[in-house]
Amino acid sequence: MSKKDAKLEIQKYLVETHLVKFQKKNQNLLKSGLLDSFGIVELINFLEKKYRIKVSNLDLQKSGFFTLENLVRYVDKKTRLKER
Repeated sequence: MSKKDAKLEIQKYLVETHLVKFQKKNQNLLKSGLLDSFGIVELINFLEKKYRIKVSNLDLQKSGFFTLENLVRYVDKKTRLKER
C-alpha cells in the first residue's frame, strides 16, 4: 500500500467517523481538539485492524504522533517492518 493510499484512507476515516475538518497541514488532532480521548482510542483501533499493526504506548507518547502526516508515516513504517 502506498503512502498516498494510506493517507486517503486515514483521512476518509477521520472525516466520516469523527467529522474532522483539516484546517492546517500537520494539525495535531488531539491538541487542536478535533479528537478527544475516545476518538484517539477509536483511531488506534482503526489503524490496528485496517493495517494489522500494533500501536505501542511508547509510540503514542511521541511528539506529533497525532498529525495526519505522522500517522501515515507510522503506518507505512509498521507495515513495511511487518512485510519483512
